[in-house]
Amino acid sequence: MRFFMTAVESGALHTELATSEPYRAVERQYDEYIEGLEIATWADSYASFLRDIETADPSCTHLEAYLGLLASMLEKAYKLHLREGEPTKKIAYGVFSALDTSGVLPTVITRQRPNQLNKRSPSFFESVEATLRRYDLMEQLPDVFGELAEGIIVGGSMGYGPFYNVRKAIKGTDSSDIDALVVFDDDAFDSVVKEGFKTHPAVAMDDSQQFDTRLPIFATLRQEDKADIISQRFHIPGDDYTMSIHFFPKSKFDTMTGSELSRDLAQAADKDTVFELRDFKPRRFEHPAATQRGFDGSQFAYPVSKQPPVGEGFLTTLPGYIVHKSRFYTGLYQNLISPNFEALYDRTGFTTVAINGFKKIITDYMTQEVAAGRTADLSLSHTRSGIFAPQRYRGIPN
Repeated sequence: MRFFMTAVESGALHTELATSEPYRAVERQYDEYIEGLEIATWADSYASFLRDIETADPSCTHLEAYLGLLASMLEKAYKLHLREGEPTKKIAYGVFSALDTSGVLPTVITRQRPNQLNKRSPSFFESVEATLRRYDLMEQLPDVFGELAEGIIVGGSMGYGPFYNVRKAIKGTDSSDIDALVVFDDDAFDSVVKEGFKTHPAVAMDDSQQFDTRLPIFATLRQEDKADIISQRFHIPGDDYTMSIHFFPKSKFDTMTGSELSRDLAQAADKDTVFELRDFKPRRFEHPAATQRGFDGSQFAYPVSKQPPVGEGFLTTLPGYIVHKSRFYTGLYQNLISPNFEALYDRTGFTTVAINGFKKIITDYMTQEVAAGRTADLSLSHTRSGIFAPQRYRGIPN
């Protein structure tokens, strides 16, 4: 199953949209609405934007691109509410208010979406509902992991595609889970290991208890230099999705996103490097290889072979990042930071500084690649690029 676009496919889609007058007209309207987006009036702007799409392109020739813009506007409205301390559940009321104002439901949100690269695409309403339910949980994560977390980063579909890619478990397909990184300080970790991981009603008690059992094992593995990070899956009581969390000590997170990555890229012409992370997982990695992607769309298949069982889990070595033949292939966990480059929670500012530094390293690398006449596109470096909203993460990040 393929979840990515080739450079040729991405370029063809970009050219098609860039030369489409209806799409360009819609995009101009989107830019105007985003520039003036406010909590008090965003629902009215949303209703107007729906009408603008219907007027510019009644047949919805570029359905996925329009849905991507609608999703992006909703995401920005959500963040406005979050930043101002307003109840984020108002987003749902705003959507229905906008639809009520629009009168007849616009074609852009009622038309059946085609599958994208063998993956079922959720309807507009399904994705709005599924996204808001996950946002509700995400807002509780600082409480769930507060004693341990220095910072929390949410990736996966809730990072790159809220209101667009996020789906429920219907029609024989799995629901979208939440993928996240938790950065922890060693002192906080030692305290949690000593005192025990406290259960929280937002996550299943069985999973919390399993995590509590595994933490001292991980502590020993770290002391013996046999493990770097620990992962855990949590079920969500009363819901149809799970949450997979990867817990990083600050030192390993800094190595993956900071000075050592910068050094290895500077030496890329002379030296190949694979920064490996030994992940203490609750279950085996289910693929024979972790296939990572470069900024030109090329692939590197990192073989995942031995995964020895240890206590309540398995030790799996996976790529934090790869530098091979002068190309930079983003690692499995870096794809949870990119392409969104945001922290959900940051207790001291460390995580945000690290994310911004990582983004600058990527931007500098891509700028050098383009200057040398080579392809460099942020979206192509992600293993799920084929299901991104069109144009959403194209080019070099700002």
